[in-house]
Amino acid sequence: MSTLLSIEAPKRNEEGADVVFVRCIGRRKVRVKACGGPDGWHQWGAETSVLGDNVAAIEAWADGMRSAYEAG
Repeated sequence: MSTLLSIEAPKRNEEGADVVFVRCIGRRKVRVKACGGPDGWHQWGAETSVLGDNVAAIEAWADGMRSAYEAG
């Protein structure tokens, strides 16, 4: 199980990402990159178990982004 440490803007070398979720697994930090599109969101940069841990966070992020765009 990983722990969410922060949500950040992507660095220059993280091309294609809209957002980065920094998660901790033991003493190791992992940067999960994510982007949204017309067919939903996508994430990459970590093993499947960590991506699974990040689903609730990325769904909340995607819902927030949709609400912001709808608000205009």
